[in-house]
Amino acid sequence: MKNMNRSLSKLLPVVSFARRSDVDKYLKMYNINLESGEYKCAVCGDPITRENIYAIISNGTSIKIICNKPSCQAKIATNAP
Repeated sequence: MKNMNRSLSKLLPVVSFARRSDVDKYLKMYNINLESGEYKCAVCGDPITRENIYAIISNGTSIKIICNKPSCQAKIATNAP
């Protein structure tokens, strides 16, 4: 888990969803298909769904997605610049 924190600290949040109505717009913008079931939370490993997505994080070349569990949200909040 320590290695995960280090890798997340080098990424910047692209989108965190304050409004649930924006989820589909950003999923389409970043070409993310949650129906495929391939996306997992970068912190806890749980499958990401439209209902539990919290943030899309990118360093420009890769995308990681974080779920809405408070513990996962806290991990990225403590790694924010």
